[in-house]
Amino acid sequence: MARDEQEFKLMIKLLEDNTVLCSDGFNVNSGHPDKTGCAKSAAVATAFTYRHDILYNREDREHIDVLSFDNGCISIDCHVCEAQDNPEGRSRLTSTHSHQQLTLDPLEDQSKFSDRVKLFASIVFDAAAKAEFIASLPTVDVETDGDPVIVERVVPAVTVPKVINGVLTHVVTQEETVVEESIPATQAFIDYKGKLYAEGELA
Repeated sequence: MARDEQEFKLMIKLLEDNTVLCSDGFNVNSGHPDKTGCAKSAAVATAFTYRHDILYNREDREHIDVLSFDNGCISIDCHVCEAQDNPEGRSRLTSTHSHQQLTLDPLEDQSKFSDRVKLFASIVFDAAAKAEFIASLPTVDVETDGDPVIVERVVPAVTVPKVINGVLTHVVTQEETVVEESIPATQAFIDYKGKLYAEGELA
């Protein structure tokens, strides 16, 4: 099944200083979350307090995840930040490097993730996002022991070209017929990471 076009285009990115890049092109933070028309982006901005001048007020070896919600999943770019105190006694960022990149979908166990990721996920993975993700998963038809389904199939007429009285004519050699076919009963299951789930089981 195809995802809703509007949901498919929704993209929200939470930066290290908690600035939120919104799907409508606005950049907001907790100081002015209402400047975006995207309700989820505003909710994210409200939940994460903006860290003004983050280059000078972070701890050495601090881990801050850059989070992106796009195409129904969260991309997690895990950053390790190295800092040192300058003569003014302020801790200045000296380098940032990514040590891990992860992906989280609405159905995954979140217990291994940081509180930052869990809070972000609690906002973007609402009921609509979860339903859209489930609808995007492939399905597998599994044969059941139910009564087979009888369907009718039209067999087209068969014609051959033939010249009759000097005119090319298509002569019917076999009339169109309708035949009945027996198709085994099946049940559709959702395939999530190689395991099959009945409809409603993942909801």
